[in-house]
Amino acid sequence: MDTTIDNDSPGMGTQTPQRPEFLKILCILSFIACGLMILIYLIGTFCLTLSEEMVSEAWEKVVESQPQLENVSATEFFHQVGMVSLYG
Repeated sequence: MDTTIDNDSPGMGTQTPQRPEFLKILCILSFIACGLMILIYLIGTFCLTLSEEMVSEAWEKVVESQPQLENVSATEFFHQVGMVSLYG
């Protein structure tokens, strides 16, 4: 029982199947989304580790650009921003 395999048969090409274009786009968008989530996580971590001096310096600039936040506690605001970023 000697069987030989003919590599030149029409159904046995050496072509590799190509990925669908949608799969490539989906992979690229997934990597971008992962990068954005890492960036948001880092921003949240940074907001939670700010000292009182840094918060007060940054808060002056925030109030200049957003006057409606004048009555809000600066440390509470940065803490909430950090927690929302981490929860996301």
